[in-house]
Amino acid sequence: MPMVVNAGILAAFGVRGEATAAGSPLAGQDAVNVYLTALTVLYEATGQPPLGQELVARVVANRAERLGTPHWERVVFADGQFIAWTEGRKRAFLACQVYGGDPACFDGMALRWLGSAPDARERWLDILAMSQAVVNGAPEPLGWEGVLNFDNPRFWESGEPPWAYAKTFVGCVADHCFWK
Repeated sequence: MPMVVNAGILAAFGVRGEATAAGSPLAGQDAVNVYLTALTVLYEATGQPPLGQELVARVVANRAERLGTPHWERVVFADGQFIAWTEGRKRAFLACQVYGGDPACFDGMALRWLGSAPDARERWLDILAMSQAVVNGAPEPLGWEGVLNFDNPRFWESGEPPWAYAKTFVGCVADHCFWK
């Protein structure tokens, strides 16, 4: 049975049947891309508002498009990028794929990160739905098209990462600033 986005989380909470968070069901590499994107957003931008979270997802999608690859693992697992993807998280994600690509495995990763917050399930479903819309090709937010990089300025003495001088600044949303 092909992996269908969101089937695992719904099964984990006692809902039967196949369903998706947004749009048409995705299977195979598209489903993997949704989970990679959603987990990247979760790990990198949990506390950000919805626009900031979507822009992090757009960075992943835009980089994959620029590389010309349908395999978004090449983007999120690249050395020196998306530092929240630790070696342990990468191994856990790959193990989920090796052991049948069961969506419940990926959903479990997310719910462990969110912990016991009362709205954990809803927050994950929102991130998953937004990520699926990005993978489905939903239009980018106006004024934010083409974002390729983001960072938190508080981590830099100058308020800007050293690579930013060679990029075009687009704007900031909460704690994250974006460039293309």
